[in-house]
Amino acid sequence: MGKEHNEEVRKERATCLQEERERIRLGRELEELNEQLSETRKRRRRGKRRKKETRDELEKLRASFQELQEQLKTELRAEKQKTESLQQPFEFQEITERMKAEQNALKQKMEQGFVLLQHEASEREKSFHSEVEDLKSELDSNLC
Repeated sequence: MGKEHNEEVRKERATCLQEERERIRLGRELEELNEQLSETRKRRRRGKRRKKETRDELEKLRASFQELQEQLKTELRAEKQKTESLQQPFEFQEITERMKAEQNALKQKMEQGFVLLQHEASEREKSFHSEVEDLKSELDSNLC
């Protein structure tokens, strides 16, 4: 009976030791996953901040474009009145064409800026979604 009891105690100790090792391993895994989750949250916050900055920049460009457009319209009206008062249609036509060319050039430049900003914003958003999906997959595989 003494040998059986000692063997039982030894098996119980081995089981307890194995369970303690498993708890330690799981604790480390949990810490690692928490760190990964924290990093993911940080990246997501940075991504949101960048996206907001891009949107703000786009809004500034739109406002600037509107302002320039209004300024050109005002200048065009002033030039038109000036020309009409001088009754010099040739000069008016030349000024109008120049102003339209400048307006078109500015409009094209602004449109290119908008397209570029939208493309960059789209690429950033795709990148962030991809990172989130990768991290989700990584977390899922680590949990399994």
